[in-house]
Amino acid sequence: MKEEFVLFRVKVIDMIQKVPEKKHREVLNHVYLDYKSLKECADLMGFSYDYVRELHSESLKSFEKIFPHQFC
Repeated sequence: MKEEFVLFRVKVIDMIQKVPEKKHREVLNHVYLDYKSLKECADLMGFSYDYVRELHSESLKSFEKIFPHQFC
C-alpha cells in the first residue's frame, strides 16, 4: 500500500509540474502535496487569503484543462 501511495504521489508531482503558471504550481503543491490550508498557503506565499482562494480556483481550472477528468 505504501508503494502505491508513493507512486501516486510521484504521478501527481509530475502532473502539477506540467501546469504552466508558477503561482498555480506553487498553490497546488502547498495544498495537495504539503497538505496546507489555503490560509497557510497564503501565509507561505505572502498573499492575502482571498487572493490565494482565487489563485487556487484558477489553478484547478488550469490543471483540468491539461488533465480533463483525470481523477473523476
